[in-house]
Amino acid sequence: MIMLRPLRDTTADRRRLVGFADELGRLERAVRERRNVLITGPRRSGRTTLLNLASTPGRTRVAVGGETARTPAALLLSVVDRVESRPVEELGRLAALDTQLGSMLTPTVTARLLDALDSYAAARPEPVVVLVDGIRPQVAHELFGLQRNDLWALGAVQWVLAADHDDRAQLLAPPADAFWDEQIVLQPLTPADAARLLAAHGHGEAALTGVPEDRRWPGTLLDAAEGRDVRGLDGDRVGSRGRLLAWLRARGAASASDPELLETLGISRQRAAQLLDELHEAGDVEASVARPAGEGRPRKLYTLTSSSRPA
Repeated sequence: MIMLRPLRDTTADRRRLVGFADELGRLERAVRERRNVLITGPRRSGRTTLLNLASTPGRTRVAVGGETARTPAALLLSVVDRVESRPVEELGRLAALDTQLGSMLTPTVTARLLDALDSYAAARPEPVVVLVDGIRPQVAHELFGLQRNDLWALGAVQWVLAADHDDRAQLLAPPADAFWDEQIVLQPLTPADAARLLAAHGHGEAALTGVPEDRRWPGTLLDAAEGRDVRGLDGDRVGSRGRLLAWLRARGAASASDPELLETLGISRQRAAQLLDELHEAGDVEASVARPAGEGRPRKLYTLTSSSRPA
């Protein structure tokens, strides 16, 4: 059984690339011009492949995975660790403390880490391009929005972020919208490219009939061709919606004010309420009202419908 993985920067993998030539060209031009780039697309749409194959000549390339970072400080520490092989131990302690105490220390700790990144990057013989693969929307908003001026002040550092398209509205919520000089929205493969991809993996065009044209991402197509369940891979079940459904499957029920849910997904209460309402409209969840035994306001609880529960 073939399992699709992101392509790597090798000669063999570059020959396997199907589609995305325009997006790759745009990304590489933006890097040459020192422009900050936001890339969005659903899961398994080719975001990581695009980051891996982007050529960055004349730049120190720093690639980090951002989805596990719960705070801007945690993400910046990952970047500093890769720019400087022996970062100051104090930075790690500060980042750990920031994660424990939350927003109380965030501006101070982030400023300290940005100072370190500025110093380490300036000592490099060439500018630094940071490629972040995945991010929690709240972390992105704090770092690229609320602290965008501090990032702009880093003269030797530019940023490329690849994230879930479902989170795009939150990623671009002001003031973060002004940070990104270039925005690349990944599109499904054209019918011709989809057929080429399937043929390259030993499948005929018959697999195309099971996947609508607006859902023909590389991963979705190969999953369909291999007989795997593609439910959850389309544009309505990725990003925050997909993570929220996974939470409900694991926990059974949730309200929009559940602090653990908000922390895990990295979203605001308002965003959680919006997502739950969308899932309710789509028939994926059902709502009920839970009234406390004593004082307190009733809560609206959401649970998976029978059709959304795992078999």
